[in-house]
Amino acid sequence: MGSRGYSSPVRAAQAEATRRTILDATISVIGEDLAGLSIPAVARRAGVSVPTVYRYFPDKEALLDAAADHVREGIGVPAGQSSPADLEDYLDSHRKIFRRLSDADPDTVGAVVATFGRGSGALDLEGRRDWLAPAFAGILDDWTEVDRRNFLSIASILH
Repeated sequence: MGSRGYSSPVRAAQAEATRRTILDATISVIGEDLAGLSIPAVARRAGVSVPTVYRYFPDKEALLDAAADHVREGIGVPAGQSSPADLEDYLDSHRKIFRRLSDADPDTVGAVVATFGRGSGALDLEGRRDWLAPAFAGILDDWTEVDRRNFLSIASILH
């Protein structure tokens, strides 16, 4: 016997609502106490069972990555955004992010900080420096390699 290939828009909407509830609960737990983040804590906060959380996220790492994307989406910072073209683009991007965060609740701000470097398209620090370097082309040319690297590290952390 094969599967029927049943598809239901209502079930798909319910599944997406449950997934978002789990992610919202994750952000809330992270915002209050990152050390207290556990699958059971998220399940309790979301009002679902532990197996339900695992149905959507195979482990805590996958949950954290999805939460990072979810919180950024919630404040209007798209995952996988392109590298800033120049200094003004970089500064404009920061102004928008800071405005959004200034209006965000404390749990969201805590989740943004706690999930730094996670989510789709996440880069390690060296990758983030390389990603931002074009925005500062021409500006850092006279700087020593160490100073340029340190500056780009700080800019990467802030971005």
